[in-house]
Amino acid sequence: MAEFTYDLSLTGNDLIVSQVRLQIGDEEENQGVKPNGTNYSDAEILQFYDDEGTVGRTAAGMAEALSLRWAGVPYTHIGGVVDPKVVSKNYAETAKRLREMHGYPTGTQQVTSFSIAMARPGGTDT
Repeated sequence: MAEFTYDLSLTGNDLIVSQVRLQIGDEEENQGVKPNGTNYSDAEILQFYDDEGTVGRTAAGMAEALSLRWAGVPYTHIGGVVDPKVVSKNYAETAKRLREMHGYPTGTQQVTSFSIAMARPGGTDT
């Protein structure tokens, strides 16, 4: 089982993990923010932190990742009436606000647009 730490009175990496969990809403063990209901592990959060460098940017990066995860979930009832596209959009908006407040890691560039070419099996483009 992955390690789960959430205690804002701790110090060091445990405090960093707890602060990030607070910002992304991942404070309840076994009631996580991922589409399958799991929490991020402490190690996953610290990997984001290593990439981002601050708690605020880590929360932004994780919100971006959550937006992508939720965008890929087919519309079904998940523990009630939940539209994963709405959840994805909410995480994307949260990530945008956090990026506006905290920025991007030094030496990185913001991607403002991208495109993806899709092909159907058999070679026809979509």
